[in-house]
Amino acid sequence: MKTNRQFENSAMSSSAFSFSGAFKSFIENRRGSVAATWAMVTLSTLVTVGGAIDYSVALNGRGLLQNALDSAVLSAVQTTGGTTAQTNVLVSRFRAILTGHTVLGDTSNLTPTLVTNADGSLTAKVTASVPTQFMKAAGLSNVNITVTSQSVLVPTPTPTTATFTMRVAKGWYWKRLTLYVVDASGKTNNLAQWIYQPFNQNYAFTATQVSNLSWPMTNTFYSKGNSGNGVGTLTGPSGSITLGKNYKDAYLIMEVDTDGCPLDQIVDTSKASSSGGNNPLYCKNSTAKAPSWTFATNTKDGIMHMVKYGKKADGSPDGNNRTVFTQQQSFQVIAPCSTPATTSYYGWEDSAGSPPSNLNDSNSAWLTQDFMFSITANTCDPNVNMVGTRLTQ
Repeated sequence: MKTNRQFENSAMSSSAFSFSGAFKSFIENRRGSVAATWAMVTLSTLVTVGGAIDYSVALNGRGLLQNALDSAVLSAVQTTGGTTAQTNVLVSRFRAILTGHTVLGDTSNLTPTLVTNADGSLTAKVTASVPTQFMKAAGLSNVNITVTSQSVLVPTPTPTTATFTMRVAKGWYWKRLTLYVVDASGKTNNLAQWIYQPFNQNYAFTATQVSNLSWPMTNTFYSKGNSGNGVGTLTGPSGSITLGKNYKDAYLIMEVDTDGCPLDQIVDTSKASSSGGNNPLYCKNSTAKAPSWTFATNTKDGIMHMVKYGKKADGSPDGNNRTVFTQQQSFQVIAPCSTPATTSYYGWEDSAGSPPSNLNDSNSAWLTQDFMFSITANTCDPNVNMVGTRLTQ
């Protein structure tokens, strides 16, 4: 016979057994429906999260595509030879930039199109397909991206008139500074010339040398150091010089002769000559003579001998703020156009070799330069033969 406690335990056990059995039966009967619901929720979550990842990849691909097309169309617009040549440059440049990038998949066959607009600008367009990773579950295996870029040539302002002011000319050697301009037809014109004649020797010339400007040895540009050796006279124009419009190039050349004779003369060996002291040095004309050294602003070796001076607060040259050009420079960099017009200050050293690391070295010939001058671009106009590029779309 069961006691009351046994009966209660038995009843509870029977009740628990019946409940667990019923719940188990419910789960078994509903399992298919719950699994389907869970699968739908999981798939929806996967598509949402995966879609965000694929979208981010597509955005990255679009940026890469746009940058490549922008760079390519800038190269194309500078290419001469017509649409075919421009298209070839566009495609090759575009594919070269994308080489090695895997975001867009295989880009070797991507070919942007090119259209020449009425204003001369170029419009490039390309479509790429970015493969997806997660959106495939939703039936989307690729995302198509189309980008467009437009570029146009922009004439660069260049000086049409400029003022050249020679501040200091010095040294032991004859020197000649010449301004050349290559006009629109390709002809090279000698627009101005300054000749420095040293007085450190006694010359007996067979050709007349005219000195109409005398420049004293003064520390015009620099604030410390000696004024250098050699005093002479300088001949040449002073004031504004007309360069013209739409020229193809403009540059300065400094020629130096070390034999003691003028740049267009050689030592006359038929006469007793001496290159030192007060003894006369006899020279004669020569059409075949080449200068000992030549420096030009449109060459790297020539421009590296030119020192650019910074400016003080009042706009005057700062002798303690000097830099040397390391690359050849266009004339519009040497004589920049601005409103209002500004003055740039330069010194040109005729010493052979590279500039010292310290331009303020008191033992260096570079402490002061042989030609020291300023350039002011008075008037400027857009130059169709010197163009830059810009993106318009």
